[in-house]
This record gives sequence, structure tokens and C-alpha cells, in this order.
Amino acid sequence: MYSRLFRTADYLVGVLPRERRSNLGRAAYTFGPNSYGTHAFKEDFMDALAQMDASEFEERIRELASKPELMDSFERGLDDALGPWAATFLAREPEVNRLISVVRERLSAFNAALERYRRDPTSTQSPSRSDFHVDRMEQACLALHWLVLVAYELRRWLADQADSVEPSKR
Repeated sequence: MYSRLFRTADYLVGVLPRERRSNLGRAAYTFGPNSYGTHAFKEDFMDALAQMDASEFEERIRELASKPELMDSFERGLDDALGPWAATFLAREPEVNRLISVVRERLSAFNAALERYRRDPTSTQSPSRSDFHVDRMEQACLALHWLVLVAYELRRWLADQADSVEPSKR
């Protein structure tokens, strides 16, 4: 279960701009008999991620808007990763249950923002009753930034559950 959830969270963190991933090392994460090679994030990565400008996601928003099946496949992947044992597993792991709930909430908010952007990429919309207007691209970028932050938090928690983490050259 940990391995499947780790892969799913890692996939979502992978929507980071390529520049943010290009200089990362690699590691093999082992969960029981399953090993998964992917990026190795440094301890301070969460701070860097939290401080990044959401506008860095603009290219990814355009890409995701043109390929709606990508986010649909992520949602299916999360459901598949949990499988029929989800209730039992999540009851035993309250922290991962909380993190998955937050990821689902942020995923829903991002999908709504992405859909608004798809319908009219040039429109602005007031997120409150104030005179403050945010264009739809900015809304989608902010929603994706929040989603990646919580997915990274889930990924980090799962990485801590790995039986081993070995640096790799690939």
C-alpha cells in the first residue's frame, strides 16, 4: 500500500516545473518487495517549494488544460492505489488518512480551477466580494501550487515509511 501511494504522490509532485526537478538527485525507495526509483528531495525542499512563485506553473497549466486525461488518470491512480483495503488501511494510519483527504480536497479545487481556465483562459474572476480580481491562469497556478505542496507532504511522509532509501546514479 505504501509503495502504491508513494508512486501516486510522486507522480503528482512530478508536475513541478522541469527546472525545479532538473538538478535533483535520484534514489531508490524500497517498500517490502517493491523498489521505486525517482527523484531524491533534500530536507529543505519543502521550504523552497513553499516559497516558489506560483506563476512558475503556467507552462504546466497550459499542458494540463490541453490534456484533461492526465488529471483524470491521477484521480483513478489514487483510487486504484488505495484499492479495496482503503478503509482498513486508513483507519490504522490516521496521518496518511489526513494527508490523503487534504490531497483529494486540493485536487478537487485544482480540477475546478483548471476547468474554469479551460473554458475561458483570458477571463478574470473575483474570488471574494472585494474588488480584487485574479485571472484564471493565476487561479489555476495557485491551486496547482497548493496541490503539489500537499502531495509533497504526503510523499515525504510515505518516504519516511520506506524500508530503505538508497541513492542511485540514474
